[in-house]
Amino acid sequence: MAFYQKTGKRQGEAQMVPASNIVTAGAVMRWDGNGNVLPATTTSSHHAMLAGKNKKVADSDYATATEMTGAMLTPDAEFECDSVSGTATVGMVGKSYDLLDSVSVNVSAQVQRVFTITKFISATKVWGRFNSSYQVTGGFGNNV
Repeated sequence: MAFYQKTGKRQGEAQMVPASNIVTAGAVMRWDGNGNVLPATTTSSHHAMLAGKNKKVADSDYATATEMTGAMLTPDAEFECDSVSGTATVGMVGKSYDLLDSVSVNVSAQVQRVFTITKFISATKVWGRFNSSYQVTGGFGNNV
């Protein structure tokens, strides 16, 4: 369960993950307001990148802030989500939905509207774009 970049420019960058945070490879990471990234939540709206690796409690660097490289969420990129909460349908293409957590889109919620579906694959798998995405020049854009 995660997000995978399918189209668009691939831009890898390293960002700091604060100490004591569990991260899943392919998870959407959000800005924390201090220049670091944390796993996205159902209410987060400014997303930065997909995590490039796992960070678990058992890892030797879990209790320290660590640099993590990941794929930045550029405006032209489409991402596959293989973990849809709810049932995706063809009629959802072009509409924006919330995240359930850092690795899932919730097609039953439209409050934050952070992920716009661009392609229907199956009831549990879709492609889409993040509406709050990293800009190559820095900062955030809104490509809704």
